[in-house]
Amino acid sequence: MGKLGELMGDSWDNAVKNNPIPVITKKMRKPGETAAYVRAQGSSLFGIAEGLGLQYRMGAYTQVDDDLLDEDPGLNQLLVSTGSSISQLFTQDMWERHRGVSRYWRHLATITKSTVFNRIVEPVLLIAAWATFWCLWNGTLVPVVQAFGEATLEASSGVAIVERIAGITGGVKFTHAVAVLASLAAPVCVPSTAHALAGTALGLVLVFRTNSASARLNEARVLLGNMVRLVRDLTRLCQYIPEGDRRCEGVRRSVVRYAAAIGLAIEAHMRKGRTRVDPDDPTAFKVDPSRNLTRIFGETEAKRIVNLPGASHNLPMVMNAQASKELRRALKAGMPHMIHRECEEMVAELGKISGGAERIISTPIPLSYTRHTSRSLMIWLLTLPFALWETFHWATVPAVFALTYLTIGLDEIGIQIEEPFSVLPVKPLADVCERDVRALDQLLELGGFPEGDR
Repeated sequence: MGKLGELMGDSWDNAVKNNPIPVITKKMRKPGETAAYVRAQGSSLFGIAEGLGLQYRMGAYTQVDDDLLDEDPGLNQLLVSTGSSISQLFTQDMWERHRGVSRYWRHLATITKSTVFNRIVEPVLLIAAWATFWCLWNGTLVPVVQAFGEATLEASSGVAIVERIAGITGGVKFTHAVAVLASLAAPVCVPSTAHALAGTALGLVLVFRTNSASARLNEARVLLGNMVRLVRDLTRLCQYIPEGDRRCEGVRRSVVRYAAAIGLAIEAHMRKGRTRVDPDDPTAFKVDPSRNLTRIFGETEAKRIVNLPGASHNLPMVMNAQASKELRRALKAGMPHMIHRECEEMVAELGKISGGAERIISTPIPLSYTRHTSRSLMIWLLTLPFALWETFHWATVPAVFALTYLTIGLDEIGIQIEEPFSVLPVKPLADVCERDVRALDQLLELGGFPEGDR
């Protein structure tokens, strides 16, 4: 089991049983467990059609990097690709591989392992099947139906005279009507110019939506980066908190530990729970901050913090308030006013980070825009075979398949990164905060973590 599992100990299993939303660990995610679960439960949970879609996406479930999820179990494993991922903190070696010219062939060779491909393969195949049907109609069925109609018209013209003499007209009228309709069968085509103009407008809509989602991802990453910076600076300024004064006994230790824990509290606040229809679904997840707080504050203080009013729905807010109380005690004991003001500003900035993350999570890109984009995209793709037939004929099918993959893939990327905290490395960055605070505590001899707690 990874580092996270070791820290939890034997109480981990009991915590999982008592938690209505299961928590992912490497212990729970045995190789292929998620894929097996989806294969067994997909149809019963979501119906036959949705179950088939889950079968198509099986590769996306099984390819997730197990070590990556062990490091940050709060990631949405349905959106994380194997190998290089935005969910990792990049190193220089990873950058070298990322910008290497061989990436073109590598990315093309691994297209079937792509999370985007596996998630959109169902609509891509359905639209390709739709294109195949209309190519079959235009290229094969239309001549057959026309020949049938013409032959029926010729045959019915002679029969009509006999039936008219006998006074029977109903059957011949019906036969004649069917024959006329069959003889009028023609390939279904639309002008390609109008479709091209619509495609240009649709492309702009897709790019705008993807750029908006990318801006949300960038903003979220800036917030997390500022969190790490503020925690380091706050810990460094803790050396100005007076020592030896009875009025602020333990203040320096409390503020240092607050700095170490606030990142983990923000992570828990951002990942309050991802539910599934079946509580045994291993893709469900919920962060329990009490374990991390216990490691940093100790069991007694951690229990006190999580039981404070408001901690259950906004732990960072409660911890910020507690930090301000401790800083006020330090000010009364002689902490320099300028340093106190800087520390309070940092605590306020950490509150802004939490509030900014709340805003991103609770407010998606306007839903009407997302729905209109999806509808417009599907209408354009469903009518695409009619615009391509006269030029491409049977090559329409692979052309539609490729264009569907490209356009729906763009829309899918925007959807995946629209809620960035399920794909960004939030837990590793929170761990960076704790690691650096402990290092500064030891370097500056702040006394935040006695030797036994390091």
